[in-house]
Amino acid sequence: MTGVETITGANECFIWRFGANMLLLDHCDKAKPVRLVTLAAAQWPEFWGATKHWLTLSGHVHHETRKEVGGMAFESIGTIIPRDSFAYSQAYTATLGLVSMVLDKVEGEISRNRVSL
Repeated sequence: MTGVETITGANECFIWRFGANMLLLDHCDKAKPVRLVTLAAAQWPEFWGATKHWLTLSGHVHHETRKEVGGMAFESIGTIIPRDSFAYSQAYTATLGLVSMVLDKVEGEISRNRVSL
């Protein structure tokens, strides 16, 4: 399948299933990763049980990080937004860029591309 799907009306925490992939999108400024693992398993047990690749994407920290908790990978993604006065005052220096991920319905992530801005 190719194309773009626009999702409207998403809550603060959004879940998406693509074959064996379960993606949880959350700003991650409130719940810690370990809580999001339990939330995903408890709130969406049919998705959790039917998938084997679990990923949470966060935008809160504006730089790239990755860790795994309870089998779920947690990634904070970079930003495309230039630093504002708050970022300067806190000495934040994230590199601007975009990342695309290609997911296979069975194998999970099969490639990733990054473009610096």
